[in-house]
Amino acid sequence: QQQQQQQQHALAGSSSSSSSSVGYRRQPNVHHTQLEILIANMVSGFVAGGLAAGLTTPFDVVKTRMQIARPSRGGGVRFASVLQDVYRRDGLEGLFTGLKPRAYRAAPACAIVISVYELLKNWLTPE
Repeated sequence: QQQQQQQQHALAGSSSSSSSSVGYRRQPNVHHTQLEILIANMVSGFVAGGLAAGLTTPFDVVKTRMQIARPSRGGGVRFASVLQDVYRRDGLEGLFTGLKPRAYRAAPACAIVISVYELLKNWLTPE
């Protein structure tokens, strides 16, 4: 029994040393309920979805403007020129046009996707 405890301690030490390099340490003997894990996954997904929507909105605005723009005589529409045009005309606010609807859609969608993924992963993974 003592040997098993030493092996478990050695395994815990090796996993915590490898995970501590990324700033996360697993706390021994801390057990979370399924509800706590679900809530943590949902909140993480919600935040990640909102941040992703915020970071990608300027690209989406430029892409949409490129799709509706008429190409010049010299060829197609360039990303950088459309970006500059949007910024000159509407400022920083113009680059984030439509952020709220995108975030309202992306945040809950990511919360659901991440939560369902984690639930299924735990349910389908044998212990």
